[in-house]
Amino acid sequence: MVKVLLFAAIAEKTGRREWCPELGQGTVGQVVEQLVMRFPQIRDEIGTCLFAKNERVVDQDDEVGHGDVLAILPPVNGG
Repeated sequence: MVKVLLFAAIAEKTGRREWCPELGQGTVGQVVEQLVMRFPQIRDEIGTCLFAKNERVVDQDDEVGHGDVLAILPPVNGG
């Protein structure tokens, strides 16, 4: 099972900090598609996010599988 960690605006809009997709294995992009289907209110923000698998930044075509942790990281503003 893949565990997805949600942060900042994505966590706020979904009301969750973690989510586990039904996908056993596949690509980061497939996980993102499932997440947007489950939480359509994040559709606008997801395109600006970075994705990290097991603490390493990855692309949407990278594979994820059992035991992986995928973090979805929206941009952060500060000053």
